[in-house]
Amino acid sequence: MRFLPVNLDALLVELNDLDETLALFDALTAEPIAGVEEIIPTARTLLIQFRPSAIARQALVNRIAGQDLSQRRAIEHRRVEIPVHYNGEDLDEVATLLGISRAEVVQRHTAHDYSVAFCGFAPGFAYLTGGAGFQVPRRQTPRTRIPAGAVALAGNSAVFTRRPALVGGRSSASRRCRCGT
Repeated sequence: MRFLPVNLDALLVELNDLDETLALFDALTAEPIAGVEEIIPTARTLLIQFRPSAIARQALVNRIAGQDLSQRRAIEHRRVEIPVHYNGEDLDEVATLLGISRAEVVQRHTAHDYSVAFCGFAPGFAYLTGGAGFQVPRRQTPRTRIPAGAVALAGNSAVFTRRPALVGGRSSASRRCRCGT
């Protein structure tokens, strides 16, 4: 765990991987530290905004460093179902890369729940974990645009975007309904 100052009221906590990041996020969410205003997770970091009048930077660092990251805490999450059409332009390529049929991609992908690990570079661009356990290599050349509501696979993650976006993942599906916030 590495601590990097961002400004007078923000600290970046760098971790080894997504599992550690989510374990720390869960711990800090389950037992909030007085003075912490906002926590923003990414794949390997947490940006923590705090009130220096409520907690000194070093005290905050000490509290965070003392957290147990060996496992994620059980936190109640809200379930959101997003109906999709499996019609993405890369679906056949995804099936070929995985060595399974197109129908098997759809069946395995829909048979599992996913969790939003964090939101990415654009509003509504959600990185999803869990699920089918696919390992799909990123595209060598990112698509310049995928449609709003697309589901793309890359590595062992999936992404869902509410807006058109540039992605390196392989587009395999699109939503068929507008999603609420």
